[in-house]
Amino acid sequence: MQNIIYTFLIVCLLSSCLEVIDLKHDDNAPVLIVDGLITDQPGPHFVKLSTTISFNSSERSFAVEDATVTLSNDLGEEEQLLHIGSGTYQITTIQGVVGRTYDLNIDYDGQTYTSQSTMLPVSEIAEMASTFRNATSLSDAGYYVSMAALVSVPDKINYYRWKVYKSDSLFSGKEDIIVAEDEYADGSFEFEFEYPFELNDEVKVEMSSLNKDAYEYYNGLAEVLSSDGGLFSPPPVNAPSNISNGALGLFQANAVSSDVITITE
Repeated sequence: MQNIIYTFLIVCLLSSCLEVIDLKHDDNAPVLIVDGLITDQPGPHFVKLSTTISFNSSERSFAVEDATVTLSNDLGEEEQLLHIGSGTYQITTIQGVVGRTYDLNIDYDGQTYTSQSTMLPVSEIAEMASTFRNATSLSDAGYYVSMAALVSVPDKINYYRWKVYKSDSLFSGKEDIIVAEDEYADGSFEFEFEYPFELNDEVKVEMSSLNKDAYEYYNGLAEVLSSDGGLFSPPPVNAPSNISNGALGLFQANAVSSDVITITE
């Protein structure tokens, strides 16, 4: 009888907490999404534009094909990007150079959107190695790759992103956003990537410099993608953008270093 009473009280409590929430959405207010990148590596590089879709749409996004996109740098060089299809605008003349600051200007649907990014230096990858590890409750058996590098600019907090490739195939899942800062690194830092490889696999690692706003964007994006949407998860929010006028996404100018290792015993 005691259990029945407790159960009845719990059901009543939960029932009293239920509230119907009317999710209001505006199907007529698409938001611009920007994915722009220039590096110090050989191009071409691109700015990709799309818009958010309405709440009930089955599409993922809409490509923006009628924008005017201009890129300039602090040397006074400027070019209007060429639209090559599907919302992709190609950078053809301006080159990525460490130390230069780049300004992106987008005119679309009567609105102007801007962003700025400075190409910060990146260290060369000093060393890569592989170590075989047996399976555990948290990881599979395999060869795990580690890397070491010097900090880019001593006495300054530097921000980085890493991309890992297996035989030119990029690990690009939601769990593959790898960023870090070197605030507590004593001149150099190293860490191990969480991918098990096999003998004779060729592994390429790219290390890119990031501005702080890009670092915060990727951290926010990783948090959004890793949320399970459960009862105790925080409400979903967009990753912090560095595009003005309420646009989503990121424009970044990155210096890149890379190294390759082949897994051997």
